[in-house]
Amino acid sequence: MKGFCVIYLVDDCSGEESNSGINTSDGPDQLPGVLVKDGIRSIAFASSGEISRKVVGRSNSRPTGRYPSYRMKRMIQWDSPYELYAFRLLDIDYGVLEFHEQPCVIHYCLAGNNQRHFPDILIKTIERKMLLEVKTEREASSPEILSRTKFMTQELPAYGYQYSIVLAEELRCQPRLKNCQLVLRLGRGQLTIEQREFARRLFEIAPFLRWGDLKGGHFLPLGIEQCCRLVLEGVLKVDLDESIGSDTKFLRTMPGEWAGCSIV
Repeated sequence: MKGFCVIYLVDDCSGEESNSGINTSDGPDQLPGVLVKDGIRSIAFASSGEISRKVVGRSNSRPTGRYPSYRMKRMIQWDSPYELYAFRLLDIDYGVLEFHEQPCVIHYCLAGNNQRHFPDILIKTIERKMLLEVKTEREASSPEILSRTKFMTQELPAYGYQYSIVLAEELRCQPRLKNCQLVLRLGRGQLTIEQREFARRLFEIAPFLRWGDLKGGHFLPLGIEQCCRLVLEGVLKVDLDESIGSDTKFLRTMPGEWAGCSIV
């Protein structure tokens, strides 16, 4: 399978060795005359720099695009606006080591049918690896998705992965999303050694700095852009659930404290 690395390959649905290959249909495909059992057949991860299925194309009937990820240092392809929201929220979460779009294809048997599933996102942190599927509340409550989610939640931990549905309605929650976009836009630049040392000394004596004061140039050479960069790095924090304004406080992140913006 070109462009893929099959890291797990287990017995096929019949429980017997088979040379029939992997079913590539999008829907259920029961094998006639074969006694099948539920389980994961294989998980094929795309090679580095590739994705498991095409996302962006000229013939797409729905909005798709590419997002310049701060954390991943590359263009991330998104298959829906909700996936784009998820990538922005992950970008500002310094607890996330890396994330990937359309990372793999899972071939499995459920209720006696051969099926395949393309999770939307793979997230890696120090503590865990998680496969996520982005759905609206209506989609997530459908019997088919409920059944698949329960199956994946139960089966994937044996392969080292957690599984979860992320609701689109939560991803677009404001003002969190707008705040994340603002911090990402302002914090893309690098700090000089002098600016980092100035920030370190300043926050040793000041409990917080206000957004308006930084924007007004009251603490040069430290400005709003440099503090936003330090938020992305996890050195500083702001309350992303409250609208950002002149009174918004930048505070130092204490050792062991989580102050990211996790979507799970």
